[in-house]
Formats: sequence, C-alpha cells, structure tokens
Amino acid sequence: MKKFSFSLFEKEDYLTYQKWFDDPWLNKALGPIDEEWLDYVLSTKEGAQYCIWEKEELISVIGLVWGNKKHRYHTLSDFAVRPSLRGKGLGVEVMTYFLQAVQLPEELPIHAHVMPDNKGAFQFFSKLGWKVLHLANLSAEKVEGEDDMYTFRLKQ
Repeated sequence: MKKFSFSLFEKEDYLTYQKWFDDPWLNKALGPIDEEWLDYVLSTKEGAQYCIWEKEELISVIGLVWGNKKHRYHTLSDFAVRPSLRGKGLGVEVMTYFLQAVQLPEELPIHAHVMPDNKGAFQFFSKLGWKVLHLANLSAEKVEGEDDMYTFRLKQ
C-alpha cells in the first residue's frame, strides 16, 4: 500500500481542490464548490473535511458528517480523487487507509448515499465490502420517507 497522510481541509487547499471541478464528471457528481462551501467546511462543528496526501500532493478529499441523537451513524458526505488519478484503483487504497487512520468522535457505523446513475460509486462501495441498506426507489411512484439514492453502510 502507498504511503498516505491526512489533514483537516484548510483554506490553502481550496484553490487546488476547486480546479478539480473543471472535470465535468466530478463537477456533476459533487460540484460545484464555491466560497459558501468553503466557509461551511472551515466552520462546521457537525463534521469534518479531510485532505489525503501522497508525499506533498493532494490526491483526495473526504467529507464526513458526524452522527447525532437522531442519526446514529456518521455520513460520508463526499469523496473525491484527483481526476487525473481516477480509474487506477487509488480510491480503494485511499478509503481503506483513511478509515483505518481517522479517529471519529464517536464509534458509529458510517453510511454513504449514492445517486443511482453513479455506477462507479456503486461498484466502489460494493468492492470495499460496504453493505447495501437501501436500494434507490426508481419507480414513478415515490414513497414518503424514501429518496432516489442507494444507501451503503460500512460493515463493522
């Protein structure tokens, strides 16, 4: 496995990360990001945004929202690999490293929500062994309380 490190996302990381969103696929999946996003990331107490580094190069950004009394799980809010590195298996290495290294404020399961047209993310979480808790409701009839996303849970 490659040697990674991580840090909390800082204002100085923003310009590098923002350039990643010139990539149409990433922008559609997670973007756009703007100053409002940055202000939230830097000030929130409800979670944290992390930078993953290989040597001194930013290679991934991961967001987590902490669980609370209502939601007894943490939520993986976003996960991006630098576009030029995508498709090379790095995401699996980065996520495996991060989940082993990060110290969460409370030991709870981690959920991830995936849009149904994001086949890559579906395959990614399946490959990592995350359990599918909820299949997206793709029918024309919407059921109250359900959304159009897949929900995965990190097996613990």
